[in-house]
Amino acid sequence: MFAIRLTVLLTCFTLFCLNSTPGFSQTPAGKKSSTKSSQKDDGGEDPKDGNYNLKVKTTDIFLGKTVSGPQEKREDLKDKVIFLEYWGIHCPPCIASLPHVSALNRELADFGLVTIGSHAQEGTDAEIRQMAESKGVSYTITTGTRVNGANDFSTIPHSIVFDHTGACIYRGYPDGAYPIVRAAVGKAIVAKTGKSTFSKPVQTHADSLIKGVPPLSVLPKLVALSRGSNEIATEAKSLVDAIVSEAQKKLTTAEDLAKDSPLEAFLQVEPLSTSFKGTSVATKANGLIVSLKKEKVVANELSARPGLEMIKKLDMQLVAAAAGVDLKNTEFQKAMAAQLKQLKQKAAVLKKNYPDSKANEEVVRILTKYGL
Repeated sequence: MFAIRLTVLLTCFTLFCLNSTPGFSQTPAGKKSSTKSSQKDDGGEDPKDGNYNLKVKTTDIFLGKTVSGPQEKREDLKDKVIFLEYWGIHCPPCIASLPHVSALNRELADFGLVTIGSHAQEGTDAEIRQMAESKGVSYTITTGTRVNGANDFSTIPHSIVFDHTGACIYRGYPDGAYPIVRAAVGKAIVAKTGKSTFSKPVQTHADSLIKGVPPLSVLPKLVALSRGSNEIATEAKSLVDAIVSEAQKKLTTAEDLAKDSPLEAFLQVEPLSTSFKGTSVATKANGLIVSLKKEKVVANELSARPGLEMIKKLDMQLVAAAAGVDLKNTEFQKAMAAQLKQLKQKAAVLKKNYPDSKANEEVVRILTKYGL
């Protein structure tokens, strides 16, 4: 009976969303919507030829309010490749793009990419956050983000890409942005060396980066070339250093945190040991990790992780079952009573054993979504 009621509820909710979308309208996959935004878009309808204003710059970005993910500041955007996407929780193609944008961000965030998803329809922070989390989004989600001079669009999803010099290099549908973002990140890496040409063996890999080949695919080949003392090795090392420059900043931050905040240091440095294998960053990261694991607070956190992973898995299943329905909805909670009971039980065990852990903080955030 509960399952039947939930099915009816979800069906009604879906029909309601499709027929009463506020703000930017939802669009068929691969097409643009044509209704105006809840934001003011002085430019009106989108240019029929896609000839958007490309004279805008990174300095024209007003970041707005952060709803989830890292809280970026204006100074964080300097010398970075920026991928800004306007999207909405009532827009099916926008929702469909989220996992792809998230995957791109995971691939390139450690190499100079800043990704921002600005919500441009009606919706509460909780609704926006729930949708983003359900699609595995970990990049910055905002509301009210604007780009001065880029109001000449009224349809979503709409992407704006800026290169490391601050210039706008793409505007339009997200699918068209992905290869441009990859190439822009590669060009930014090569530019950090201060060189425009290299000896032939190194030039091959520099060209790969410029074409958008993932930096982690190129890195091992450059590391191999950098072992030596000749010109080729020197040039290869300069590219290796450019590729790992963002990781080096994280390592330095972790080293600074190690004494007073060992757990924060550990969480910062942990991914570096595997992602940048073969580099000095990975070597130093491994040494710091070994040292930090001796700290009680870090050992405690590692012990809490298996329990957290089980809770996160249950949460993902519940969010998927909700299919956009408010997680605090009475009918939904009745239908999912057994799963919610299991969620609470596992959360209680983790809280009892690891009350001061970051894992428990994350569990509390998960429970809050359900009003538990």
